[in-house]
Amino acid sequence: MSTQQFRARHTARIKGTGERNGRLSVFLGDRVLTQTHRGHVIYTIPHDLDLTPSLLLHGRWESHVEASLTALVRPGDTVIDVGSNIGYHTLAMAAAVGPDGHVHAFEANPDVMRLLRATMFVNGFSSWLGSGRVCLYQSAVLDKAGVITLASAPGHYGSGHVLPNQTSFHPAYSTRMEVPAVVLDMELADRVVDVIHMDVEGSEPLVLHGAQMLIERSPHIKIISEWSVAMMKARVRVEEYISWLVERDFKFWLIESDGALTKVDRSKLLELPLCDLVFSRTELRTHPWRQSSRQLRRLLELCRRRFVQDD
Repeated sequence: MSTQQFRARHTARIKGTGERNGRLSVFLGDRVLTQTHRGHVIYTIPHDLDLTPSLLLHGRWESHVEASLTALVRPGDTVIDVGSNIGYHTLAMAAAVGPDGHVHAFEANPDVMRLLRATMFVNGFSSWLGSGRVCLYQSAVLDKAGVITLASAPGHYGSGHVLPNQTSFHPAYSTRMEVPAVVLDMELADRVVDVIHMDVEGSEPLVLHGAQMLIERSPHIKIISEWSVAMMKARVRVEEYISWLVERDFKFWLIESDGALTKVDRSKLLELPLCDLVFSRTELRTHPWRQSSRQLRRLLELCRRRFVQDD
């Protein structure tokens, strides 16, 4: 510890310029405290096999979704996050909306909500009661209010889900609990919303069916949704869901692995594998982060050529 090498590495970690970009993870018994690549503090579940390894190793999760969220969410926006889990995307949206915006975050699993609440509090986005820039709701979101059964698989906290027919639960989802369900049109009555993010393992159509009035009074709304035909068809007729979206003038874009958007015709939606889509009534252009990336690459190439010529 007294060596110059140790002091240099310690200083680099504090300044955020050393190995692993200065991120530090701490095991706290029932949770692990770590940081995202943006520098936000986040609590994770030690025995989770989905988000936790990626966050501990890289500080990232679903970078393509994060890129779309940060491109579409603007300062002052009102945003809904359905299926917040431990809050990785919630953090990105909370930063994007700024102090004048609001994020309404819904998470049904009470064990996960404890970590979500702690994460939002330590980052200054909500009070310890769950109110502030980020408002927290411990509930599922569906098309009918009531009490439902939530199923999850041990070690896979990102896959908790509800099904109307409880006998349809796969045996691997052995953890069951009764949780409240709310309807967005009732919970956020009279709100105008800019962005909805949904990742609820196939219940996305039910979320939107319970938000019809909210969608009608939000003409510029953008919806970022996980898209799994296999999971959705256990809840609704997916063809009818697509028609329902088209009737409300939505068009569809696939979020590519690098965050780019590719427009998708409605006739191709049933053929898509598990992916993430953006629904929008207005045309979406190439996002600014893509343009900036291209400009940076051009600048670096020009600098390289100039350096070669001068050399």
